[in-house]
Amino acid sequence: MSDAEMLAIIEREWGRALPLSYTERVGVMIEYGFCQSLAAIEGVTEALDALRLPICVASSSAAEQIRRKLELAGLLDRFGQNNLFSAALVARGKPAPDLFLYAAQRLGAPPGRCLVIEDSPAGIEAACAAGMIAIGFCGGSHCGPEHGSRLQARGAALVIADMHKLVGAMSNLL
Repeated sequence: MSDAEMLAIIEREWGRALPLSYTERVGVMIEYGFCQSLAAIEGVTEALDALRLPICVASSSAAEQIRRKLELAGLLDRFGQNNLFSAALVARGKPAPDLFLYAAQRLGAPPGRCLVIEDSPAGIEAACAAGMIAIGFCGGSHCGPEHGSRLQARGAALVIADMHKLVGAMSNLL
């Protein structure tokens, strides 16, 4: 979900408005964390370099945050500025299919010919709702032992924990 949606839920569940400085303070903490520890997942650079298809990022993060994360991870040049899509561009974020359908349309790709690599259950749901093939990724530091099975339960055609296996997994699905 977008940051705005998340903040609205927090306010509703807490029954009060967040302080005006909340977003800025959280942003500073997130940026500090990114600068300290954000790095590309092992094998993702090689996987991206091996792909000969149009690629993009379709994320629930804000556009500036997408660019910053990719820049810090050394991956921004692999996607370019025109292939970064934020949930802020569509009416409904994940698990709705809107963002993936928007990205496919911008890339000129029929949804049924798109492959989505996702690490969130909501993202897997969104990809499947868009009529796209979803590969679940459960190798991130935020993924616990049951994460892969959650992705599979939401509709992932395949779940991988190692980005070195991505290209082979893709060729088996396409």
